[in-house]
Amino acid sequence: MSRASAVTLALVGLVQLLGFLVFASGGYISIDEVGYDWQGHAFASGSWLSIDNGYEALHSGLLALTHDGTVVVKGDRLVSKYPPLLALLAAPLYGVLGPRALVAVNGLSLVALAGAVLAVARRWRPEPWLGPLACLLLWAGSPLGLYGLGTWPHALALALELWALERALAAHDRGRAGPAAVAGLLLGLALCARLDAIFLLPAIAWPLLGPVPLRWRSLGALVAGLAGPTLALGAVNLAKFGVFQPFTYGRGYGTGFMLRFAAIAAGGLLLAGVRLAWESGRVRDVVGRRWRIALGLSGAVVLLGLLVPEGRSGAMRLCRGLWMLFVDFRALPLDAEAAGLRRLADGSVSYLGGVKKALLQGAPVMGFGLAGLLLPGERRVASVALGFAVLFPALAYSFGWWHGGQALSMRYLLPVLVPLALGAARLLGRGVGGAVDVGALDIGAPVLIAVGTAAVGTRWLMDVDQPAGTVAAALGDAGAGLAIACLVLGGLMVWRPATSVVGRLVAGTALGWGLTVALVHDLPLESRAREGTVLVAAAVAPALREGDVLFYLQAESFAQLASVRGVVLASADGSVADRAALVASAMAQRRAVYAAVPSQWASDAMARLQVDGYQWQPASQHGGVLLVRLLPEGSP
Repeated sequence: MSRASAVTLALVGLVQLLGFLVFASGGYISIDEVGYDWQGHAFASGSWLSIDNGYEALHSGLLALTHDGTVVVKGDRLVSKYPPLLALLAAPLYGVLGPRALVAVNGLSLVALAGAVLAVARRWRPEPWLGPLACLLLWAGSPLGLYGLGTWPHALALALELWALERALAAHDRGRAGPAAVAGLLLGLALCARLDAIFLLPAIAWPLLGPVPLRWRSLGALVAGLAGPTLALGAVNLAKFGVFQPFTYGRGYGTGFMLRFAAIAAGGLLLAGVRLAWESGRVRDVVGRRWRIALGLSGAVVLLGLLVPEGRSGAMRLCRGLWMLFVDFRALPLDAEAAGLRRLADGSVSYLGGVKKALLQGAPVMGFGLAGLLLPGERRVASVALGFAVLFPALAYSFGWWHGGQALSMRYLLPVLVPLALGAARLLGRGVGGAVDVGALDIGAPVLIAVGTAAVGTRWLMDVDQPAGTVAAALGDAGAGLAIACLVLGGLMVWRPATSVVGRLVAGTALGWGLTVALVHDLPLESRAREGTVLVAAAVAPALREGDVLFYLQAESFAQLASVRGVVLASADGSVADRAALVASAMAQRRAVYAAVPSQWASDAMARLQVDGYQWQPASQHGGVLLVRLLPEGSP
């Protein structure tokens, strides 16, 4: 390992450690994170797949987190719909860290990811600065580091995926099946953290497809390595849901997900077939002699597809989705609905009081990455594999206009950031003449501009008198403008290397912008939201005993009470009959029944939660939360 790589790993580790010590509260900003935490407690307590929230004693569907089926009733127990790897790895740390154990695993995963970035960079290009520069762009110019401070499994899955890609490239270089088997194993483990890891399969399989004849041993080793964890995940789902299917969250056989993957896989196989046919020589010679005919036929096929209404609408949907998720999130359809999302007057979309942004809107310097992956070079196999790591997740999510869920950045597109960072590092590292000749001025000027941009942006965003609408408009306009500028300049730098000077100056501005948005806008908002849920749970906890039932209106604010103090959490959104049955069962077992309601509309909430024969009485006040207790009518 070079000195630069060692320093890079040390810096990434230090950044993640400081973030863990200062910002990692273990609180939740989405109900998904509740599911992962409860899984971790289940593994730590030895109950394994069964989540203990009092269901065995009370048998009510209101005890599941029913908002989106995060924790569901299956048979005689509660189970989490999500794959178990993150919770399983974090379980040994729960005795010391509690919910922060998940955060600790994610932080370590990001350090492992930095090692994978350095390793893939060495496989791709010989320049020693490529990997460290890519890591700089990832941690300073994108929101990636923030995902080492939450309890989603993106960091873990991404580290496994990138190491799988590195092993696939090693298998191509060495012509051996061993690294291919490891690549399959690592991708399978990534599936056990996040199911969408399967969208990286075409990128990982690509290095093993050539040269002709097919490397059957390497492909077989990849499949064998992938099969083990995938079958294990299927067995886990069989135990949880009664369905032997790895690609399911317990709602049937995951048909929609599998159809989407089938379309992506078909595209990958088609491209693989084109490659193999091209490398056979005969097809290349024919196309080379008749390239005009081949180009005309390809154009005719595209035109015919666009003439069909379904093809035209599909193409428009895909284009709009790509623009929305990558360039300007304000293109989200006005009728889109999701919990926590709110359309602002200027067209921006708010979540947690912060502005949701497209991938390049919040990390515009990555716009150079697309052009960087297209630069000519002798390592085309690695270039195409990295390109596929961008292409297939982008297609999978853009066609569905998937908005990235309840977070301030595009967390579903995080795998796309790594190849983009490598491409951007390669492009920005080229000298003005096109050769690799990076001087002090080439590095120093963009860094100074980045620092200046961050200083100005920080001062402006932290201005307490700044109207919220102005901040939202600036985040949208400036982010989208910088994203477009980086995309355009990146393309110019490929064809006209003389534009590298301008490109580096814009890159410095984009880097400073990404750092500012991540540290000044996203991090404080997410940290306050997480700390808020921890404080609310801690304030309410002293009034509750183990076994008490608590009706909630927002699960994230009270979910820690279930796993830490043994309080039974019940959803307030159920039917009157379900609520009455749960109350009758709890009272028969001499359990106290409470509800936590916002103080400003407590009377409306208590009327909504009314149970025949009982009345709600105020028990205690905790900031903006009123704790009320259910007692028989006529009680003093």
